Amino acid sequence: ENSRANSFNKYYEYDEFFDLSLLNNLDTCEYLIEVIDLKDKKSTRKVKVLFSISGQRPTVPIVSFAASPVTATTNQEIQFYNHTINGSTYVWNFGDDSTSTALQPKHKYQKIGKFTVTLTARNYVGENTLIKTEYITITLPSGMVADAEGNVYSVKTIGTQTWMTSNLRATKFRNGEAILNEKNDSKWCVTNVPAFCYVDNNSQNAMDHGCLYNHFAVVDSRGIAPVGWHVASDYDWAVLQDYLIANRYNYDGTTTGNKIAKSMASSTGWIFSDISGTVGNTDYSTFRNKSGFSALASGVRTIDYSGSFVSPGTVSFWWSATSFGNTSQAYCFFLTNEDFKLNATTMDKKNGYSVRCVKD
Repeated sequence: ENSRANSFNKYYEYDEFFDLSLLNNLDTCEYLIEVIDLKDKKSTRKVKVLFSISGQRPTVPIVSFAASPVTATTNQEIQFYNHTINGSTYVWNFGDDSTSTALQPKHKYQKIGKFTVTLTARNYVGENTLIKTEYITITLPSGMVADAEGNVYSVKTIGTQTWMTSNLRATKFRNGEAILNEKNDSKWCVTNVPAFCYVDNNSQNAMDHGCLYNHFAVVDSRGIAPVGWHVASDYDWAVLQDYLIANRYNYDGTTTGNKIAKSMASSTGWIFSDISGTVGNTDYSTFRNKSGFSALASGVRTIDYSGSFVSPGTVSFWWSATSFGNTSQAYCFFLTNEDFKLNATTMDKKNGYSVRCVKD
């Protein structure tokens, strides 16, 4: 193991000296010495011997570490340096729910803010921990926007509008209050307060697919969009559609009819369709995600299927911030793998759909 001295097998005479080879980050190590009685030609005993460079009694690890750089932007690689003495195993906590057991780990942060880093080192004597409070500072890269909890989003100017190029993944309102994370299917169907969920109730899906929200969260006065941004209204979606059609983002290059889905959808993550010009077909390759909108087929959570998650790989639904009159429905927009249009409809506000934001 890389935390121990070099292993070897060699015979020595009684009272003969021998060399011990140690790694430079260890003060002490443990050797197992087998004593052999040559007369009877059998092992008589095994003795554990502690060896110390400093001559001091072995202790728990003396933990020390550094990082470079300590100020970075999201997704920038940071190298952590382990200067611990007398450690055998290590556990790093980077302060963003990420951990590592590597000796000299590298890490990329996905949120902005100040992060506390913790290193725990262990050996056969015990363990020790060093905590560096708010040690790493992560700032916002140029041309990006962050929500209230530090999630960072790329943006794209399309015509006169600036859109996020990924779905919102905020789990808190602007004021820091948490949005209800409703995991239970049956409760989701009857909830009439702001709520969100991760796709398949798996937080690991948030980075790619964002979160799914009911419409009560979308229109809550506390706000789920970043400051200076808003959840797209039906008017915002109409402006986007008209611009893309007028500027030849239809898959066939025309300026009439609604054939813009291929230009809005990511070139990956959609189930194949053999219908020409659709999102799921790989034809018209130069028009695939031409707009940079980068829509993924995240699926939905619908009360029509008892609160289940359905249609991953085939559909992407987004709420608008516009309610359908004084009813239980609101406007939403969607793409499917077997259609070439950006579609609009109204759906029950209890459904769970994605959200895209537009700059004010």
